[in-house]
Amino acid sequence: EQQTKTNIETLKKEYSDFVSNIQDTVLVLYDVVSDPSHVQVNDSEFPEIRRRNPNLGQMMILEKKKAAARRDKTKDVNREIESIGSYIRMIDYILLESLTHSCISCWRTTELNVSDSTQAHTIFQVEVLFDEDGKVVFQPLINDLLKTISWALKLSIDTLNSLPRLAFMTNLRPLLRDNGLDLGQLYSDG
Repeated sequence: EQQTKTNIETLKKEYSDFVSNIQDTVLVLYDVVSDPSHVQVNDSEFPEIRRRNPNLGQMMILEKKKAAARRDKTKDVNREIESIGSYIRMIDYILLESLTHSCISCWRTTELNVSDSTQAHTIFQVEVLFDEDGKVVFQPLINDLLKTISWALKLSIDTLNSLPRLAFMTNLRPLLRDNGLDLGQLYSDG
């Protein structure tokens, strides 16, 4: 039991660090995408205005083109910012699927190891003893062994449910909200 608890604590710490690193990477991505320089428009982007002294009509046309270009760039940046929320949800679901697949695989392997009577697996250590009446007794008792197995399975499921979720990270909530998600529904339904 102590080894199981130690393994679970190690898993929680390493997984929390892993999810935290992903969160930091997503926040850096957001900073890059939302950089104000992406919506800036310069006169040099419009080669048709190359005269030294443009007249007022040309300046008005240039300003209209700059405003339209700024609007288009702002739409592009906003669309990219909104897509980060979907990206966060996709990563979160991929992590969940990966954890689920790994757990199911481990449980199946364990079940095969325990139930395969043709192989000599030393999974459980059971001592055969004689009680005061001279009868054969197993130590631990089968009920104690089954309780320990049930405890370990329940603990593993509880551990999976308590691992941090990327979509629930406080620093990423504004990005999910920018995506138009109903955070209350996301947090209640997963």
